[in-house]
Amino acid sequence: MKLLLLLGILAAVALCGCSRRQETPTHTIFLIDVSGSIEPDSLKEAVRSIGEFISHVDRGDTVTIIPITSDALIESSGRILRISKPLARKAYDADIREFRESAANSLQEFETKLLASPGKKTDILNTLKLAEEETALESEGTKVNLKILSDFIEDDGEYDFKTDQKVGNELLAAELARSLAKSDGTTKFSTIYLGSLRSKDLHTLGRQRRAAIKRFWQEYLRYAGGRIRFATDGVGNLYR
Repeated sequence: MKLLLLLGILAAVALCGCSRRQETPTHTIFLIDVSGSIEPDSLKEAVRSIGEFISHVDRGDTVTIIPITSDALIESSGRILRISKPLARKAYDADIREFRESAANSLQEFETKLLASPGKKTDILNTLKLAEEETALESEGTKVNLKILSDFIEDDGEYDFKTDQKVGNELLAAELARSLAKSDGTTKFSTIYLGSLRSKDLHTLGRQRRAAIKRFWQEYLRYAGGRIRFATDGVGNLYR
């Protein structure tokens, strides 16, 4: 009897330990293009999709949303939204309802600010540096995923992908991407999602330049590690 009792206690302790064990936490970083070239309806759809994504994250996970502005290192200050789902549970999952309500309110305020002041240019390269700063705050073992929603037309005062000859075709674009990636020293992400948003500028570009722009980002972000996916329907596959 004593042996059976001891085995029962040990089994209970083991089960308790398993119930407390947490899976690897995930930090998803969204970069969302708020430049004037993005169609307002497309931007609103993107924000709604991010909200849906947030509502389904697991306990202990974090979502950071960084707007892609004209001058990321200056204009993004105070405009980065960070949302974390608490680990602690409440009776009847009240914590989940509270989290979703709080996240929805924060995202609504965030969207209002974005639509009120769209940027004139698109500084994706420096916004990526802000994403890297966010990863530096993470504890070891956290899985960090990057999701970029944009038309991917870099226009930061130095490069303008609509006209720059360095992005005139795929070979030139890949060469520029490799050069910049090696000097920038990008962070390693677990996965990278590139979601295209409807844009006033993108449809005015020729097929060769659109292909070159796509090739640039695929090559540039290849140095950031992880599996890269490019989606023409920007928010259609956001959850995969």
